[in-house]
Amino acid sequence: MIVAESNENKLSGVFDKFLELVIPKDKDICELLPYKKILKDGTLVTNDNKYQAFFKVKTTDLTSISEDGFMRMVNKLTYLNRVYLEPYKIYSLTYPTETVNQAIYWKHRIQEAKRSLLSNNDPNLETYLKWNLKLAYDNYERVDLVSTLPELMFVICVYGKTQKEVKNHADVMKQAGGRELDLQRITEGDLINVITKLMNPNTSL
Repeated sequence: MIVAESNENKLSGVFDKFLELVIPKDKDICELLPYKKILKDGTLVTNDNKYQAFFKVKTTDLTSISEDGFMRMVNKLTYLNRVYLEPYKIYSLTYPTETVNQAIYWKHRIQEAKRSLLSNNDPNLETYLKWNLKLAYDNYERVDLVSTLPELMFVICVYGKTQKEVKNHADVMKQAGGRELDLQRITEGDLINVITKLMNPNTSL
């Protein structure tokens, strides 16, 4: 005896097949990452065997730079885009500012200043010792404030179809950046942090 399949089961089967078409099957986590390895010179190799090189740009405080210095930066960026004709990207990344060592130093200075003030028997030195203690406290508070501010980092990425090509592109980019941009190739260890940040932009490192 043949039992006819219910319309509900038929619709369910059609819907399941539709979902298979529009929703990709689960992939291994390694397949989701666009990179497969980092070479010793810091060159990044993508899953499709293309090459990338990353540079760190020298950070400049534009609020305190002179007008001449600002114009040199603008002219250098203009020159770079005239000389370097290949595609490239500029990433801006933020990191927590690392101030642990500075905080430890100024805590130590505060303790030293307190001991000097408490053990002092010379009235002529009291004003100086109080000023020294206040200075240590002020610097510690400044370091504590800086630790709450994100550190901005700019990264330039150049591309190549081969390792030789990306090296040539990297050489041209570094030369075009000059002293104003002071482009430095990002090494293997730091590059891992950069890639981690690019893949997880909302995560602090």
